[in-house]
Order: sequence, then structure tokens, then C-alpha cells
Amino acid sequence: MHQPEEAGISSERLARISPIIERDLGEGKIAGAITLLSRRGRLVHFQCHGLMDRELSKPMRPDAIFRLFSMTKPMTTVALLTLFERGLVRLAQPASDFLPAFSNLKVYEGESEGILKLADLTRPVTIRDLLTHTSGLTLPLWEYGPVERMYRDAGAAPPTPLGEFVDRVLELPLAFQPGARWRYSVSHDVIARIIELVSGQTYGDYLKENLFDPLGMEDTGFYVAEEKLDRYCAEYGFADITDPDVTFSIWLGDEGRLTPRLLRAADEGLEAKPHQIYRGGIGLVSTASDCLRFCQMLL
Repeated sequence: MHQPEEAGISSERLARISPIIERDLGEGKIAGAITLLSRRGRLVHFQCHGLMDRELSKPMRPDAIFRLFSMTKPMTTVALLTLFERGLVRLAQPASDFLPAFSNLKVYEGESEGILKLADLTRPVTIRDLLTHTSGLTLPLWEYGPVERMYRDAGAAPPTPLGEFVDRVLELPLAFQPGARWRYSVSHDVIARIIELVSGQTYGDYLKENLFDPLGMEDTGFYVAEEKLDRYCAEYGFADITDPDVTFSIWLGDEGRLTPRLLRAADEGLEAKPHQIYRGGIGLVSTASDCLRFCQMLL
């Protein structure tokens, strides 16, 4: 740990962080947190707040392991770009080169008397579209319209094997033409499947070999080893985001209800034991220190 001023950071301003976190703890909005700040390669702030587990009154610890949820996506992007660097994937390349089902996709264009109007693709979905959420894919979580309902009806949510999951998604229409707009989606899950097809490895193995091991991210992966479960945080929220019937408004919860409920104890859930249900947009677990290594690599 360095003195903040060595990195051009104000100690006085750093002191403003803790009261804000403590306020959210006091109001019951969060159980605990870790705050970390590094500049110019110097770690100047690393602080634990609150609890890892309210029910067990376990204090937050520096090596606590968290679910990364969508912070899985930046790591998936880097993994794809390692294949790009090797000339195995091009960003303008059609996704159908790897997943032929992309060639047969239809695009939602409205409804008439309760019947969906579907159009042909005006151009192929590219790898760049997938990386930038402009592919036309969507999420069952959203409430924009019938395509999202079709995702929910099809059970397009974890836990199913990655290949099966992507096959199921590619049986459904796109929400809009590729490149026409931006919508947060399952695109990075598709990217993970393409990484498997190009590399010949499972997505978990590819990340470990090409990202986590080289960076020394020893606590990052798709599950928590049994001997590390005492470092794994309980999960709190208003609803389980992996439930295919949960929409965004349900997941957000009632604004008047400030305290999220326990969703999973540390020894519960998919990530609490070895598994092979990989995703590119969700599913990794990690520590603050491992995430710092990843961010420093990006810099």
C-alpha cells in the first residue's frame, strides 16, 4: 500500500469513500463491500466494509470472493481478442462462419392481429455486433416486447450447457436488424461459445489458460473451490436474476423495500461447487485483488 499523495491522490478526498459506503450499510441497501483504488500502478486505498454474510455475522475480509455477474463480459471480450490477435477471428467476420444458425435468423418487425411479423436479415450479424451489443439479440430480463417474452418462454437463461443455451437462443428471432441499435443482451454468451469452437477448449479452460493463469488471478473462475468457501460472500437481492421468469422490474424490487433478502448462502448455488455451465456474460467469481490485476493489464 502506498501513500495516496505518491500517486497524486488526495487523502482528504479518499476519506469521503467510507462514509458513503457506511450510509448504504446503515440503511440496509448492501451487506458489505470492498473499495479499492489504484493509480499509476500504486495501490492507495483498500478497505473492507460491513459483512460477507449477514446471517452468520461474518465480517468482510480482503480476500473475499464475490460473484462478478456482468463483469464477466470484459473478460470474455479480452478472451475473444486473444483469438483476434492470433488471426483466428476477424471483427467484421459473420458469426455464421462459426454458428451456421445465424444465417437462418429472422428479425422481429412488429405484430398484426396478434401475429408476429418477421423479416429477413438485411446483413449478417458480425463478431463486432456481438461484442458491442448491436447484434439484435436481447435478454429475457428486459420488458421491451414479444421477443423478450419468447426468450422467457423458451427458458433462455442458466443453468444449461453453453452450446445448448446458444442453440436455443438462435432458434428465436432477433429484436432488431444487426447494427440498427444497441441493446444489452446475451451476445457475450454467444462469444464464449465461438471461443470454444475456435479454440477446441471449454470456455472455462480457455479463460484459465489464456487469461487467469498468466495474470496470476488465482481466485477467479466459474466456481469456488471447497477450501475457499469460507471466503465466499452470501448473495442478496430482491429476485434471482437467473430465474427465466424474472423481469427487470421484478429484479429491481420495490423501491420502498430497502433491505435485499438472502438469495443464496455461500455454500449454495451453482458457483459453490465444480460445474461446467459456462457463460460469457455472467457466472465468474473473483476477488477485488484479482480484478485489480485484470484492470491493470487493460491499462
